[in-house]
This record gives sequence, structure tokens and C-alpha cells, in this order.
Amino acid sequence: MLVVAELARDLQGMENKELVPPTSAREAASYIEKLAGELRILALKSKFSFLAYLLSMAEEEAKAIAQGKQPTSKRGNAPGSD
Repeated sequence: MLVVAELARDLQGMENKELVPPTSAREAASYIEKLAGELRILALKSKFSFLAYLLSMAEEEAKAIAQGKQPTSKRGNAPGSD
């Protein structure tokens, strides 16, 4: 229940703030990496292991893109890329 309270507090703090969109693809990837990591932790605390796994994959992909590496889909490893 503490996680839900923390999330509610964070959302209340965001109500008065305008979200500033990232200005580049790398900035967007870095932002997605951060959010995916935070959501992964929330999923783990809530015992959603498969969801946490999927979020960790998204986090790693976003990290690679933020570091200038090609996304998996452009490397030919994504489903349907053959």
C-alpha cells in the first residue's frame, strides 16, 4: 500500500507541472529508460514478475538507444523482422 501512496503523491505533484517533451530521440530514450526503471521497481514490489521482466527489457532497449546504439528492431532481432 505504501507504493500506491507514493505513486499518488508523485502524481499530485505533477498536476501543476507541465511535461516538457524531450527534444531529441536520445533524450526521449533516456526518459523512457528512467520511467521503465521506475515502473519495473513498482512491478517488482507488487509481485508482477512478468511485467517487471517486460519493463526491464524496455529499460535495456531504451538505454541502448540513449547510448547511440541501434534499436533492436533495426538490428533485425525483433519479432517479425525476418
